[in-house]
Amino acid sequence: MAIQDEYYLTHQEINSLRADAKQASELCRALLIRDQYLKIYHYCVEWSEEKQIFIGQCSEFPKVLYLDNDIKIAIFGIKKRIENITKDMIINAKPIPIPFGNPSINNLS
Repeated sequence: MAIQDEYYLTHQEINSLRADAKQASELCRALLIRDQYLKIYHYCVEWSEEKQIFIGQCSEFPKVLYLDNDIKIAIFGIKKRIENITKDMIINAKPIPIPFGNPSINNLS
């Protein structure tokens, strides 16, 4: 029967693991908050007579649009685009916009 070598972590290794765990915890928390925000962001779809297309928009991201000939795809598309943008923002440690006019938002922070 082989005897296993005992392995002890150095203080540096322990501190590194703690830092990694803290970073992972903060990322998970940010993603959970983002998921709540995605549900209460203000989305809308408008018909552009000029362009003859539906334009999906999100009030919290005024420069982001999603264009499609189908209204259902336009609303799905803008939601998916905002989901991807906010995920990238969190991964890059950038704050995501807080939903407009929602008094219950303080409970998420």
